[in-house]
Amino acid sequence: MDKRTIMAFVIIGVIFVVGFIFVPMILPKPAAAPQSASSTAPVTTPPAERKPTVNAAPLTTAIKEETATLHSKIFTVTFSNKGAVATSILLNDPAKDPDNTFTEGDIEMVFAYRQDASARVKAEAEYPFALHFGGYQTPAADDLYQVTQGDGKVEFSRVYEMAVPAKNDKGEDKETVKRVKVKKTFSLDDDLYLVKMNVSLESEAKEAIPFDFNGVMYTLGIAPQIGPDFPNLKPDGQSDYRQFVVLANSGRKEFGMPPPPEPFTDSFSWAAIAGKYYAVIASTNANVKDLILTSRDVNVPFQHSAMYFERKSEETQLRTDEYTFFIGPKKRDVLDSYQNMKYGDVMPGSFLGLGFIADILKYPLDFLYMLVQNYGVAIILLTLLIKLLLFPLTRKSFDSMQKMQAVNPKLQEIRTKYKDNPKRMNEEMAALYKREGISPLGGCLPQLLQLPILFALYQLLSTHFALKGAVFIPGWIPDLSVPEFLWKFPGGPVTIPLLITQFTIYGISLLPFIMLGTQLLSTMITQGKSQNADSRMKYLPYIMMALFFFILYNMPSGLVLYWTVQNVLTVVQMLIQKYFSDRKKKMQAAT
Repeated sequence: MDKRTIMAFVIIGVIFVVGFIFVPMILPKPAAAPQSASSTAPVTTPPAERKPTVNAAPLTTAIKEETATLHSKIFTVTFSNKGAVATSILLNDPAKDPDNTFTEGDIEMVFAYRQDASARVKAEAEYPFALHFGGYQTPAADDLYQVTQGDGKVEFSRVYEMAVPAKNDKGEDKETVKRVKVKKTFSLDDDLYLVKMNVSLESEAKEAIPFDFNGVMYTLGIAPQIGPDFPNLKPDGQSDYRQFVVLANSGRKEFGMPPPPEPFTDSFSWAAIAGKYYAVIASTNANVKDLILTSRDVNVPFQHSAMYFERKSEETQLRTDEYTFFIGPKKRDVLDSYQNMKYGDVMPGSFLGLGFIADILKYPLDFLYMLVQNYGVAIILLTLLIKLLLFPLTRKSFDSMQKMQAVNPKLQEIRTKYKDNPKRMNEEMAALYKREGISPLGGCLPQLLQLPILFALYQLLSTHFALKGAVFIPGWIPDLSVPEFLWKFPGGPVTIPLLITQFTIYGISLLPFIMLGTQLLSTMITQGKSQNADSRMKYLPYIMMALFFFILYNMPSGLVLYWTVQNVLTVVQMLIQKYFSDRKKKMQAAT
């Protein structure tokens, strides 16, 4: 038991003792109410309001538990007639398997339980497309449905009975049993990442459907979690994550975990559960009363991330609602192909509007990969290409730093001479800069220009689907889209307090330290042997170096690789330029 738990028990014990001993001494006992004849009579509680219940109607012919499968170039979907739910949605990669004839490497998008789960967890597992006759917390109906399959569709049907409280002619309570036929029909399009579903309810008596549970006719659930599986109790936020995205009439809404506890009541076009690389996006023509986004605790040993559509009740004898589910990769080109549905909005927004730079950089990165067949090498070559494009600016920056070092003695003289007159000191320093043709900010410009590229590469390397599982060096950097770890803490992340924030570390990494070393070498060469008396300027590069180290430590290893190679190329460039600069000075001195 840890110290905080022990302290909590101690505090609770103290509060209990103080309350038990001293509160009766402070508060007087309430006076006993005078008894009357009526007060001795037993209290009668009014009968609780009887809520309507729904049960599957008795079967005239036996139904056995069975499965049905729909197959397309994109999916292999397995349904169970127990609840008429999807127990497996295998997502194919058409680029690798155009005919979808091999399922060994397919991605499982139904994450109901892990294979090592207990029998109880497996028996109580939730599955997508379950119906709840009531609100979202009502247990899902898991009755056996009649199965009909053909013409690329699978239909499940079952009659349900609802005992509706009523009164007879004498005003006595009675129950009227009303029957409703429920049908769920699923279909696939061969070349689309869409699962289409119709939910049909029809009153057998040709009267209004009696289902009305506090304004809800039924609830359709996408639960408990979308795939693929993640190794821990919840996604680590680096290799994978889960979030909710809703395209509402008022704009795009994004919710992390846990989402807000209240239902989403605004009108919306679609709602999505999105991971780092995959998403489930649901849209419907049904009159949805409330959209529930939840990660509440349920009987699953992992994070629960689910959507529930509470369908509004209405007076009708037949109602058919259409649902469409995009289940597929978060690839920009794939999502943008569904232009009429605006699925592209599920992609995260770009930082400072730099997404267009990421889109531009994607093309040379993929082209270089085609040449070398290794995304790590492609990132190195892309870094070299960017360095060559920025060479004119970095050269001017180096020349500016060299001039600054040359005039540092004169600057020091001005600071000493006019230390009591700051205005005159600034004027003399500005005049010196003008005479020598120096811009004080000239050395910072290339660093500032690289920041947009850094932010764009972060977005590219974090979301580019092709980098998922891209190996650079086997055994060290097996996936460029996630942080690199020599050793990942088995007990979970460790939080280190810093000056104004906290730093979460998931394990021991090598690449960020290599990056730090190359940055240190670059800074040392840049500063040279200059004796700048302004300590703020002197230590600023080291402060920036530490800041970048902590920022990039948990970033995708591809991004850290880019920054490391960029540092190495900067060192090489400065050494070469310094060599030619010194050589030029010697030649000028000799003449």
